Amino acid sequence: MLFSTIVYIFFAGSLYLIGKQAGSVKYQNKFLTAPLFCIFFLFAIISGLRYNVGVDYLTYSKYYTQLRTIGTPELQMEPLFESISNILANMGLGIPVFFGFWALVQISLFYYGIKEENYLYPFIGLVLILGPYYLSWMNGIRQVIVCCAFVPMTKLIIERKFIKYLLAVLICSLIHKSAFILIIFYFIPIKDYFKNRIVCIAILLCCAVLGQMAIVGDSLSFIEPILKILNYDSYADNFDNIMNNDISMAYGPRRIVQLATALMIIWFSPEMKTIYKDKFFTYSYTLFFLYVCLFDLFSNVSLLFIRPLMYLNPFVLIITAYFLLFLKNKFGAFHPLFWIAILFSCSYIFIESIAEIGNNKETSLYKLILFNQNF
Repeated sequence: MLFSTIVYIFFAGSLYLIGKQAGSVKYQNKFLTAPLFCIFFLFAIISGLRYNVGVDYLTYSKYYTQLRTIGTPELQMEPLFESISNILANMGLGIPVFFGFWALVQISLFYYGIKEENYLYPFIGLVLILGPYYLSWMNGIRQVIVCCAFVPMTKLIIERKFIKYLLAVLICSLIHKSAFILIIFYFIPIKDYFKNRIVCIAILLCCAVLGQMAIVGDSLSFIEPILKILNYDSYADNFDNIMNNDISMAYGPRRIVQLATALMIIWFSPEMKTIYKDKFFTYSYTLFFLYVCLFDLFSNVSLLFIRPLMYLNPFVLIITAYFLLFLKNKFGAFHPLFWIAILFSCSYIFIESIAEIGNNKETSLYKLILFNQNF
């Protein structure tokens, strides 16, 4: 626990401090700057040297080991992901390089998407590590790569470049086939849908309450006949099994700090919108609000409904960074409200680590692969 805490604090603090330099006026609208290169390098090194951090770590580790040894892994991945992974394997590169490389792809795509908003870099790095995001990135690696790619792709939506956007979706589908879901977002008009903060807070709280009740899952029974009509018989036949594969996400400390952060953001959103008037903020806020509401609504139904929401998750991180910057500029770095927001948005990783103490199957505490004999 102590080692893990030290690593996460060092990691987050480093990304914050380097991010302040990378986000300075000197580097405005520039991408591959020296400070940003340091962020990418540090992220890749720490992520590459981890062991069993992220639920899917052992699955990906086994996949890459089989690529190196027998060349034909049991688990088949999408062609672009598998081709690149196969190149790394044929070069004889170890597991840390495999995980470090894909972590580098994730972080570079994400930061490229906000290069014009580089003033967010410090808080992005801080919340990315100390919030719920880092563990998520280290879990569904392939889908998160597409999630990170979706951030710069939103600029194509804003600029109405459909052909380039569609091409980007097609390339992303070669990393994770669910990328085709992203086509839907091109057709969402960019405007402020959620203006009344009282109504938005009421909607979010209603979703949180309904998400804890079985009626949400029961009301989705209409989906099965629709799947049959659309000739998705295999999904329809397995619909009951999918719905019975319940997930349990009760409201404990981890969920409470996320809900509290979202409520604070919504409360101050009218003022934020008077400062950040560009389309990127407006679109990001729309996706943020959709995520926090839908995640709460479907949190106890099935992973079938949770996994697609991952594509909206990066915008929760982005809006949280906007929010912390807003509070710091408005009230100052020593104001209690600013530190309350820091506490809510940057305590998840510590709560998660404490909750996993004593769990032999935990995948949250940071561990070095150097101590693993199978390395």
